[in-house]
Amino acid sequence: AVVAGMLGLASGTLYQRRFGQDIDLRAGVAIQLAAAAVVGVPLAAVTQGLSVPMTFSAIGPLAYLTIVNSVGVMLLFVWLLRRGPSSSTASLLYVVSPTTGLLAVPTLGQPLAAGVIAGLVLTLAGVALVEGHTVRRASVGERRAARTAGARPATAPTASAAARPPAQARGGTTIAQPCAEA
Repeated sequence: AVVAGMLGLASGTLYQRRFGQDIDLRAGVAIQLAAAAVVGVPLAAVTQGLSVPMTFSAIGPLAYLTIVNSVGVMLLFVWLLRRGPSSSTASLLYVVSPTTGLLAVPTLGQPLAAGVIAGLVLTLAGVALVEGHTVRRASVGERRAARTAGARPATAPTASAAARPPAQARGGTTIAQPCAEA
């Protein structure tokens, strides 16, 4: 089940990145949550039932999980997918478990275990490696795209290039400039 879940998450992330760019963010998340409900509701009905006690201690966490975890996090995830590489966005999912362990200290009163700290450090190091690799790949890709388009990558001109005449600053070729006649 865990492997199937991870494969579903990975394939869904790649699919969303590839084909879901033109879909309205709210509509896309609504479709994803409806598809999850089609599978989840019958499964819950068969295994544990659908009755929820009408108390604040049951409705409050259910509302939080529905609004923040389901809707809010999915909106954030799809928004991040649209603005960055899918590997970078997916790598942030690894931070969830250690962050939950840290949040359990003040909210549930659990002691801060060495395993939580080690997991957090290891996870953050892994995410930093993925992020650093993604940034390097993006800059190499930008340079490659600029070369194939015939333009130079966006860099600030050096002092020596700024001091040269325009014909010299453009690679040393002489460019005929039209003269303004009086």
